[in-house]
Parts: sequence; C-alpha cells; structure tokens
Amino acid sequence: MSAWLSNRGRNAAISGLTAVLFLGGCNYEMPPPYTGEPHFHLYALNEKVRFGLGGDSHRFKLHGWSHTEPDFTWTDGVGASLIFFAPRTDRDVTFEMRLSPCLHPPELPVQPVQVTLNGRRVATWEVTEEKVYTLTIPHDFIAARPRALRGRPNLRDSVVLLFDFFIPKAQFPALIGTGPDWRRLGVRCSDLTMREGAKYVEPNRILKKPREGEVAPYSLGSLVLFGGRQNGELYKVSGWNGGEPGFTWTGKDPAVLKFKLEPINRPLALKLVTNGNTHPPSLLVQPTQVYANGRQIAEWQVDVLAEYIAEIPAGVLGPDGILTLEFVSKNATSPRELGVNTDSRLLGIACYELILTDAEE
Repeated sequence: MSAWLSNRGRNAAISGLTAVLFLGGCNYEMPPPYTGEPHFHLYALNEKVRFGLGGDSHRFKLHGWSHTEPDFTWTDGVGASLIFFAPRTDRDVTFEMRLSPCLHPPELPVQPVQVTLNGRRVATWEVTEEKVYTLTIPHDFIAARPRALRGRPNLRDSVVLLFDFFIPKAQFPALIGTGPDWRRLGVRCSDLTMREGAKYVEPNRILKKPREGEVAPYSLGSLVLFGGRQNGELYKVSGWNGGEPGFTWTGKDPAVLKFKLEPINRPLALKLVTNGNTHPPSLLVQPTQVYANGRQIAEWQVDVLAEYIAEIPAGVLGPDGILTLEFVSKNATSPRELGVNTDSRLLGIACYELILTDAEE
C-alpha cells in the first residue's frame, strides 16, 4: 500500500505542473483498502493519541502520513489510514480529531475529508479551520468480535477499527504559490480521541479574564487548554508559571484554578493530561496532591505524559457552584538544579489540558 501511495504521489507531482492540478484532485478515487499486515496495537477508549513529536500516533498509522512535526502530522496525498484494536462495547462511541486544513482562498476555501470506517462511509467533514471534528461510531461496529482476531489471545476482547480519510483536494503548496513544500498536503492532525458518552464540547477561546471578584463559567465536558493564550488563562488564579506552546508548568506553591459551574450534587471526574518534571535516577516521579474546595481527592505520582484522573465526590461542590482546584507538587525542582539546563524556575508538573465530566462517563 505504501508503494501504491508513493507511485501515486510521484505521478501526481509530474501532472501537477499543469493548471488542471489545482482543483482537479476531486477526480481521484478512494485509495484501495489496506491489505497488508496491520499493526497490532491496542487502543483504550478515552486515550488521547498525539500526532506531534513525542506522541504515539505511529502505533496506529498505516499509510498516507508525512513526517512528524513538533505539534502535528500532515496527511500526504489524497488518502490516509489509521487502524486501531479497540475494546468491544455495546454503546456508540464519539470519534474526535483535531484538524487544520491546507487552504488557498478564494479558489480552495475548504478541504473536504470523506471518512470511511471498515469500508462504510461514516462522515464527510468540511475542514475550514483548526478545531475538533467529530463523528459517531455506531455500537454495531464495536460490539462483535471479528473472526480474524479469534486466534489471537492478546486481542480476545478487541475489534478492528480501520479508518480511511479521502482528501481529494489535497494540494502541493509549491504549485499553488503558498510555499516551497512539494508534499501533497490535505489536513494536519494534532490529536484524536475515541470516547463513550457525551460528545466533545469545544473550548471557550475568549480570553477575556473575569473581573475581580468574579469566576469564569465552565460547562461540564468543555476542554481547558493550558498553552499560551488559550482558555486555561480564564481559570488560573495563582501558582502558575507563564504559558508555553501547548502547556503550563506549576511551581512549588499550590497551582490554583477556579471554576463557576451549575450547582451539582453528584460525583464528578477530573481528568488532567500532564507530565512531571523528573530526571531519573535522582527524581523518578513528581508526587502531586490534588485538592477540590480544600478537600484532598488524589495524590498522583506523575512521571510520563498521560491522563491522570481523580473523582470529586458529591457534596464537594457547594450551592454557589464554585469549584477551586489546587495542585501541590512539593518536590518541584529547577532544571538547573537537576543538571538538565540553565532554567532556574521551580517546576512541578506540565499541564496540557483538563476536563470535568460526570464521574460515570
């Protein structure tokens, strides 16, 4: 299959020297289904797959992807595929993929992406901006165990999910005058997640800090992002270092967040994607205590980048709906002290994103 794509790409590059190429991609057909030996990598529902450097998207890529860049990977050609071995479930699953398109207005104001799952069309996305695009995976895709997996004990409870993305208007930036790049770019992917339950809610990106004495509102299921000038700034109170591309470090003092929710008297789940400031063997983990409205709800041993979860018991949230979260990393240490670099800041954990949901989701 990879040979098919490379030949297709070379032929397209040659024919692309004509003006017909610019929007002629719509005449391409969906790439043939993948027939080679798949990657047998298990995927856990709610696991975030990251497509930037240091991410794990290589476990699931089949073909049609360019080299990995710091925060994303471009599709390269008119088709790309991913394969997952996911747990069986009798519930529908929401597939969420953060994409950004290769556009050239006014001739190409949108990048259409046709999505098939196990050979069945499940969505057509009109990708016009960077955001999360979603589709629903019907439960019948993931309830029955495929016959081909029955002889593999390690995949006993798994099903195959093969996604094909057809991007007929993918373009060569070098030919449309937007740069020297000779790859055929369609969309770039930052991350994806498959979740049971409620659909993804886009984060509020309005960075207008609440007035003194006010608390920024938060809706359950909304994603809080901690990169520089992202919506995490709405909820930070104290104890945070400056935002960096994609994350913010906590320090020695408690890192405090404050949210205004609708009054709720049921348990909630706090999910934080983070990694610790560690330097084996001298500092293996970053112990971090988590408090909700002054009550300790977890102590995480934070090391590698992962999603850490804590339950906020019913009754912690008062009738005013105010939720104050604190993250305390008492072993926060400077990279200079650890001999890593010259950074003298005391660093605890690097926070990437946070979400609050009902505990049963």
